[in-house]
Amino acid sequence: MITTAEFKKQIAKPFGNEMRKLGFKGTGFTYIQETDGFLFAVYIDSGKWGGSCSTGLAVHPKQIKKNSAGPLNLKNLKLHQYEFRMSLSKFARDISWKYADDLEENLNTDQIINRERIILLIAAAQKNTT
Repeated sequence: MITTAEFKKQIAKPFGNEMRKLGFKGTGFTYIQETDGFLFAVYIDSGKWGGSCSTGLAVHPKQIKKNSAGPLNLKNLKLHQYEFRMSLSKFARDISWKYADDLEENLNTDQIINRERIILLIAAAQKNTT
């Protein structure tokens, strides 16, 4: 089985290209899109012990400028500070997608991230603010 570092090398460029097509900016495993009312983050969360990952979408309404810890810096918001987080994979949040030894299988980002779901969730969030 490959390591997280090897997986990241394999998937970073194709994953980044897909996220940029959707209007996101970022590097590595985290990409962010800012709209008038929201911050969206698509991320790949590597497994605690390596060998697997899960994918998610984090949404933070810009109207929420503080939490129980105090004021939030919306320009540098960490993933754990986003108000809402959900899975983007075909699996439950705490079930991970295992890294494959085969490069082609790892490059098939449709296996681990559902592009259509990202588009629909962002569109729904923006529609509900009008």
